[in-house]
Amino acid sequence: MNGFSWGGSEELWYETVSAAIGEGHTVKVILFRNEPKHEKISHLEEKGVEVFFMESSSGYKRRYLVQRIKNKIFPVTTEPGKWFSFVDELKLDVLLLSQGGAADICYYRDLSAFVLNKSIPLNIINHHLAERVILSKEQKEILINIIARAKKNFFVSYRNAEVLQRTLASSFDYEVVKNPVKIKLDQAIDWPQNEIPSIGVVARLDVSFKGQDVLLQLISQKKWQERKFKLNFYGSGPDKDYLQDLIHFYKVKDKVSLYGQINDIEDVWRNNHLLLLPSLSEGTPLSVVEAMVCGRSCVVTDVGDCARIVEDEKTGWVAACASVNALDETLERAWNDRAKWKDMGLAAREAILKEIDYNAGETFLKELLKD
Repeated sequence: MNGFSWGGSEELWYETVSAAIGEGHTVKVILFRNEPKHEKISHLEEKGVEVFFMESSSGYKRRYLVQRIKNKIFPVTTEPGKWFSFVDELKLDVLLLSQGGAADICYYRDLSAFVLNKSIPLNIINHHLAERVILSKEQKEILINIIARAKKNFFVSYRNAEVLQRTLASSFDYEVVKNPVKIKLDQAIDWPQNEIPSIGVVARLDVSFKGQDVLLQLISQKKWQERKFKLNFYGSGPDKDYLQDLIHFYKVKDKVSLYGQINDIEDVWRNNHLLLLPSLSEGTPLSVVEAMVCGRSCVVTDVGDCARIVEDEKTGWVAACASVNALDETLERAWNDRAKWKDMGLAAREAILKEIDYNAGETFLKELLKD
């Protein structure tokens, strides 16, 4: 990731590294230098993993990259291959490229050139892809060639793979793997005793992807203003100030609280009855999986594999998209069913436990090392 110290997309490679060094393999990690350095990077260094840091592009901010994509203006880092030429000296048997977005490599021409021109066995794991990605003809050709060059292409979401094939107008073989889940409970977390419904929004504060701004517009409507509920945002990110401005603009500060980054996800679900994730795009969001493990039903949008793991009106509610109207219709259905939230949460837990691989890092390592 470039621009954020950590995210859900980092968990799988981290667990895979941990599994690899546990089996006696030598692992080297190449990352963008994001500040502050995440504690898990320090943990790897303490275990003897050699970590190489790439300097982020000067003045680079992820949110501005989104606009650059829209304008078809893409950052060029250095001359092709120069940044990554040192990787040749590492004498790698296997190279894993972990991408937050399945088209990210297109925005780094030196990295594209490197993977296309070297014979190191390449594997790619993709964690996300927006429903609409604007790529030039040249970028599509580069990405098609990189996918063909890879030994294996992995995704954490079937939907992301399908969207990429549509974007490229090209088919390719791929495998879907599972992300690690840290929460392992013998039973659902006790139901909150607060009488006023509390709804948790667990996501990075990044409206370009997570859609919290649309949600705030929705609850500013008169009918939602007149209803008693609490909307609790958990997470950090570049749009914190913007969301605070919107809370005041829409006059919803009596209903909305921003709690920042919370490491104890179980504590979140001790205090909230329902997860609401109004995303514009996703992979398979860990926040949804974790909420379901804790025994909470979810309101999600039909992006990524959300609609695959959340069954509408059985384990949660699925909005067609992250528009005000679609979210309003779906949240209205959930609100009218709030007497069922607890039982649907238990059904959600039962359903998601069938999906989880608690040894996801070890499983993925075996896939990487297969001939």
